[in-house]
Amino acid sequence: MAAAQLTSTCVLLSFEGLRSSTSKVQSVVVSLPFRSLTLRSTRGLVVKSATTVAPKYTSLKPLGDRVLVKIKAAEEKTVGGILLPSTAQTKPQGGEVVAVGEGRTIGDKKVDIGVKTGTPVVYSKYAGTEVEFNGSNHLILKEDDIVGILETDDVKDLKPLNDRVLIKVEEAEETTAGGLLLTQANKEKPSIGTVSK
Repeated sequence: MAAAQLTSTCVLLSFEGLRSSTSKVQSVVVSLPFRSLTLRSTRGLVVKSATTVAPKYTSLKPLGDRVLVKIKAAEEKTVGGILLPSTAQTKPQGGEVVAVGEGRTIGDKKVDIGVKTGTPVVYSKYAGTEVEFNGSNHLILKEDDIVGILETDDVKDLKPLNDRVLIKVEEAEETTAGGLLLTQANKEKPSIGTVSK
């Protein structure tokens, strides 16, 4: 009949980061009918890894020509009421300005930021750095990455900023010169338009 018995514990020192901690290593004695086998732990190095998570931010202030924008929530439903899966939802390109930096300095002159806190803006698709702040997603971006001010959901009301203009693109041809109807895939995307703002 085999019997297992736990005996004598020894204390080893291990290092977790800059703090030392103790861990107990136990030796095990296994008794068999005609033999006695002893397994003992040897001193070894204990390696542990950890990720340091920054504490929750209590305040966030952009510096220079940076702007902090609270990102709009992604639309989870279509206008008709159909729920969209997360893979079909598009990343919003608009939000509300929460905080602005003090501006940038060019030579000896200081240039203030052209948008104020509370302004609804549209920004470039791949601009900025995403930050979670006060339980919602925010974006820190340069003032130059802001395309314009959009106070309604209609693109016609967009007020372009800096050196940008809003162009109304011409409609694509729906038929060929011979009168054949073109499918959506075969229509050429027009590259001309008129400046609306």
